[in-house]
Amino acid sequence: MNLIQVFHQQKEQEKQFNERNDSYFKANIREIRTNVLFNRSYEILNNLAIAFVTWLGGRAVLGTDLEFGVLYAFITYIRMFFQPINTITQQWNTLQSASVAINRVWGIFAIKPEIQDQPQTVEVVKASVEGRIDFNQITFGYEGGDPVIKGLDLHVKAGEMIGIVGTTGAGKSSLISLLCRFYDVNEGSIQIDGHDIRTLAQSDLHRMVGLVQQEPYLYSGTVLDNVRLFDETISRERVVEACRFIGADSIIMRMKEGYDTRLSERGSGLSAGERQLISFARIIVFAPKILILDEATANLDSHTEQLIQDALHLVAQGRTTLVIAHRLSTIMGADRILVMSKGQIVEQGTHQQLLDAHGYYEELYLHSQGQKQVREDAVSTLYRGR
Repeated sequence: MNLIQVFHQQKEQEKQFNERNDSYFKANIREIRTNVLFNRSYEILNNLAIAFVTWLGGRAVLGTDLEFGVLYAFITYIRMFFQPINTITQQWNTLQSASVAINRVWGIFAIKPEIQDQPQTVEVVKASVEGRIDFNQITFGYEGGDPVIKGLDLHVKAGEMIGIVGTTGAGKSSLISLLCRFYDVNEGSIQIDGHDIRTLAQSDLHRMVGLVQQEPYLYSGTVLDNVRLFDETISRERVVEACRFIGADSIIMRMKEGYDTRLSERGSGLSAGERQLISFARIIVFAPKILILDEATANLDSHTEQLIQDALHLVAQGRTTLVIAHRLSTIMGADRILVMSKGQIVEQGTHQQLLDAHGYYEELYLHSQGQKQVREDAVSTLYRGR
């Protein structure tokens, strides 16, 4: 609503509303006319049948060829014959709506996931997972388009923290989607602890991999439910312990009912930082061996970003961690930083090594520092003006 008002689109939106409302109004009028025509036609047919039997049978009764009781019985039979038809006609609209709803439901059930488990999958015990990841010469493109990842080769040690940076469209998020097996590679393979992820059951794979997105999704329910994702086998004590571990407990306990505070869908009553802390608590509770952060600090202010970074270092302990970040401050302490461009890794090393190489990463770093300085100068100018 605010966006519409700011851009003065009230008239255009009113026009679109009136067009849709008029279309809906006309459809309802057609429905009512059809319903009235059908019902009145039925009633006329019913009354004509009774009138015909009464006329024909009445002549026979007057002529003593038929007893009055027989005529009455025939009239009753006609009414009984038309009664179920009458019931059907009264429920015609309901039947039509139900028919449409059934078609939509069956249409959803008929959709088959593009990514299917193989008939024979490799069983992997979660406790035995180390978290070693190998991207072996993978190539991938969306729906037959140009490859967004081209012959990428990457090997991540168990427990290693990897930062991934690059411009928009470099293939960072696509790489993560492939690891989660939201898509399958066109060429090459992705392995976890030496197992091709296509040979694993997706349920087992997703127990190994935890994902924190830029916009964490919170469901309608309590804070407790959102941390354990409605899995009642996870105890309240375990949830509280996880929240204390990353520093979210003090924030939650300031809420009206603590862990029993009900959240609206998407967590609209919480700040971006509070939503992210809850998503980190989920990781602690479900304890995946591989952690992926996809721009998890992109929309946070500097203070909240520092809280999230502290939580990240705690959550990443003992886990293989892949961090996609535009803010280089998020991944400066990573064991290794990958710089991606056009679906390939063009540079890799520690933060200092990449700066010393005077390559693409240095440009990104200086650009981010320049933007920061510009913002600080703008704030200083603003306060001096006041």
